[in-house]
Amino acid sequence: MQLAKLSFLLLEIFGIWRPIEWHGVKAWFYDCYTTIMLSIFFTMSTTQLIELIRSLNDAEKFINDGLFVMTIVTACVKCANIIFKRTQIIALDKTLKKYPFAPEDEEEILIKKKSNDLIQWIALIYGISVYVSLTTMTVRSFLVDTPKHAFPFSAWLPYNCDSGFAYWITFICQHIADIMAATVDIGSGSMLSACMLQACAQIKIVLHRLKKLCLDVEKIKINEGYIIEQCIKHHLDTINFAEKVNGIFTYSIMLQYSVSSVIICACIFQLSHVPIFSSAFTSIGLYLGCMLLQIFNLCFFGTVISHQSAEMCSNLYDLDWTSLSILGQKSLFTMMVRASKPIRFSSGYIFVLSLESFTSLLKLSYSTYNLLQHTSQS
Repeated sequence: MQLAKLSFLLLEIFGIWRPIEWHGVKAWFYDCYTTIMLSIFFTMSTTQLIELIRSLNDAEKFINDGLFVMTIVTACVKCANIIFKRTQIIALDKTLKKYPFAPEDEEEILIKKKSNDLIQWIALIYGISVYVSLTTMTVRSFLVDTPKHAFPFSAWLPYNCDSGFAYWITFICQHIADIMAATVDIGSGSMLSACMLQACAQIKIVLHRLKKLCLDVEKIKINEGYIIEQCIKHHLDTINFAEKVNGIFTYSIMLQYSVSSVIICACIFQLSHVPIFSSAFTSIGLYLGCMLLQIFNLCFFGTVISHQSAEMCSNLYDLDWTSLSILGQKSLFTMMVRASKPIRFSSGYIFVLSLESFTSLLKLSYSTYNLLQHTSQS
């Protein structure tokens, strides 16, 4: 997959994304593996959700358990979204390999390479931060929970866990579900960021082709109308690509954005009630850092694509219009009119992914934290 190779590799390892080139027996075995992994994931998530509902009368337990339950439920939605939208995601990836998205000269190849390199670095940095946090929590669980015969996450279990075998199976399954939730978050977030950056790269390629036309207009005068027409089509295809991406991930983004403020607030509330430098403080602190990085990543690149698409008007204005025919100038003006409406990624068509939204999210989390702190002191 061209979108985010590292992200898809992680999803393949945990049975969420079957490699496209696998068919026949290999595909059948992988589907069986997927069924097993998803059964563990969704079963453990359901048991934790049931236990959370059972703890409604205990506010402190509800906050502590809800912190991780909301994360894993969000991951379940993202996982289901990736599986059910598989065909559409593959179609997006194929689109990037065909004309007009495929690079045509060295400059365009360089633009694509820079974009792909940045995508890989984002996935790597975010993946490392999440897995470091996950490793810390897992090690703490083995050191603290196993001696007490306790579980890392509160869950309602319809069977007796007093025996060693039942306990260890459940303990391991909970950690597998936790690892899968982290992997889905990495894969889904990196995939969306990759799509945003690919759209940015396509806008740069459109501008490069128009600049090349203005510089070489005497050599390709006969093809001026056709080239501008193709550039306009390329620009519209890029907008259509962004709209399809937004349609695929809109509900995942909406859920992520909605629960992030609650999770951030709950993390800060918990940090204020545990000793500094304790294992619990470290685990929650790393978890909070990953959550902030995840939502900031989406909001930042949402701002980048909006700024890049809005800036296209001024970039078109800076071209050498005098070298073009009257018809070519009219076509560029039409393109400027369309570019005046920037590309925006929204969560559920309600919240726009931007740094302003990220700031508002932090303000909401802080206000909610103050309310919880005041209530607990009362």
